[in-house]
Amino acid sequence: MNRKLLILSAIPIVLIVLMIIFNSLDMTSKDDKEETTPSSPLIPLSQFKVLSDTFNADSGCVRVLGLLSPTDPVSNRGYRTLKYVLHEITDPELHLYIIWIPVLQTDRKEFAIRKAEEWKDERVKHFWDSERMTTLAWQEILGLDQLAWNVHLIYADSVTWGFEPSPPTFWMRQLGGGVDAPILNKELLVKKIRKMLSKDSLSTPVTDTLKAAF
Repeated sequence: MNRKLLILSAIPIVLIVLMIIFNSLDMTSKDDKEETTPSSPLIPLSQFKVLSDTFNADSGCVRVLGLLSPTDPVSNRGYRTLKYVLHEITDPELHLYIIWIPVLQTDRKEFAIRKAEEWKDERVKHFWDSERMTTLAWQEILGLDQLAWNVHLIYADSVTWGFEPSPPTFWMRQLGGGVDAPILNKELLVKKIRKMLSKDSLSTPVTDTLKAAF
């Protein structure tokens, strides 16, 4: 009888010990999963300073910004054009910032992540602008009557930003309507960037003189 009571009294203790062991193993498993899960390739634009700090840190390089939708077919063509540019120009002083923006109802962060994972290059940074800050900022800078997306902004190596971005040295667009900028053309874009990299071009913005120049 005493033996039975002893065994019965020991059962709760054994169960408690087993629960502690299982919980410990579960926590270890979770920790391992967190350590091996790759980080997102997107840099979140919680505030514009994130982008401006990156831009200014890359001063001395020609920088190209593409404001794109992760699901729009036109944006996808622009994305392929930027890939072509980096393939043609291997200069390490060319940096690209791809800013993914939820413009369409189908645009979700997961699709932007997939796009970013397609193209990994040390000269390329991918951003996620959930609040569409960049589209509104460059709408005003470029004098557009619509959101600034499907645009490609090129800045000379000497340009830095203050609290707000400055007008681009040169830019191209995939937008429709009466926009005063050349339509995106990969050969022209490569030619313009190569000229900037050769230090032969001025850093003066050409936003208001594109028609005269072309």
